[in-house]
Amino acid sequence: MRVLFVFPDLSSTVTGYTGVVNYGLASLSAVLRQAGHDVRLYHMTHNPSEEEFRETVRAARPGLVAFSTNSHYARRLRNWTTWAHEASGAPVAVGGIHATLAPEHVSSLPGVHFTCVGEGEQPIVELCDTLERGVDATGVSNWWARRGDEVVRN
Repeated sequence: MRVLFVFPDLSSTVTGYTGVVNYGLASLSAVLRQAGHDVRLYHMTHNPSEEEFRETVRAARPGLVAFSTNSHYARRLRNWTTWAHEASGAPVAVGGIHATLAPEHVSSLPGVHFTCVGEGEQPIVELCDTLERGVDATGVSNWWARRGDEVVRN
């Protein structure tokens, strides 16, 4: 499965900002690649327009769009997750510190299908393997999964 990680890393105060390394995403990418999945990164170092965002996601042709975010970007997640799903048709997963601290908020966003609560290295591999097989993923550990209007909390 092709996974597109979206990493918001915006700075409005640094001229020529090129971003930072996200060691969590590096670890997630490594375990996914080791499990045979294709991983891409959309490292957002500036605030994209809706069309730029949608086109970047669409061009990646993901089977899963996965956000790693902190609470600083929580107010923007509604747009980004909706745009990501609409542009790709792929399910959207959100992990990172904000998802762990505020899973109710993240799971309530209309574009979010999966919310990772806690560590994600093995759970994301299990989620991708499950989705790739076309099997119901609501039972994958560490993930809160949307099933219609219900959220299954694992």
